[in-house]
Amino acid sequence: MDLGNWLTPVLVYVVSITLLTQLFRILEKIQKELEIERSEKAVLEAREQLARELHDGIAQSLFLLSVKA
Repeated sequence: MDLGNWLTPVLVYVVSITLLTQLFRILEKIQKELEIERSEKAVLEAREQLARELHDGIAQSLFLLSVKA
């Protein structure tokens, strides 16, 4: 009986640590993937903004040329 009283918490601790370690590894992996996706999204948004600005600038220049002509 005394052995069971000592062994049960030890087993619960070992199993909990094993499972939690795996879960935290998965969580860290997901966080790294999320950071990568966020940085990629920021790059894409910056490219889109630049493309819009370039397009607007070219459109204005062409309109001005057509007005002058």
